[in-house]
Amino acid sequence: MDAELLKVHRFDSKTFKKGGRPLAMEFSVPPASAPHLVTAAGRAGLIWIPNDRGSSMVRAAFRDQAVEGLFKAIVQEVGITGRTCEWGNSHPFTPDGVAAAVAHVKEYGMECDLLIPPDSPDWLHGSTFPVGRVVEAEWMRGMKSAVVVASERELLGFVALHGSSSVIALVHNPSRGMAVAL
Repeated sequence: MDAELLKVHRFDSKTFKKGGRPLAMEFSVPPASAPHLVTAAGRAGLIWIPNDRGSSMVRAAFRDQAVEGLFKAIVQEVGITGRTCEWGNSHPFTPDGVAAAVAHVKEYGMECDLLIPPDSPDWLHGSTFPVGRVVEAEWMRGMKSAVVVASERELLGFVALHGSSSVIALVHNPSRGMAVAL
């Protein structure tokens, strides 16, 4: 779906043994796609896996959380960390801030989409930002933000669902493939 922050996959009922799922899974990743943001067990919710580990494996944990809430948490975390680490991908929620977010993702040669809340300000609707698509994302309702993501969501990673509310996520390249205006 165009309004999703990341590529969403679903595990079918036969993926895991009857009545269960693992606590976590390991994934092979190119070290150059670091830092990685992954789902974590417990209160942490999301954790960063830094560039300097030298490993091509990362572990993510399943969480009991709706995918919409996970998307919101990822946007907030990428925005805060982008600002703190001075990645250049976190901007104010203004027309100039959204334009800077678009420019940031395009700087890496990616086609991009602009995700906006359905209840966003008038200046954001019908905008002429140089993106492939402007998409209203229902999961963003009530957020005062816009998110620029690579049109090919697979470049950013994925979310996998087990049942209706168990999720696991791995985000690649959030410093380059995602920019936020908060």
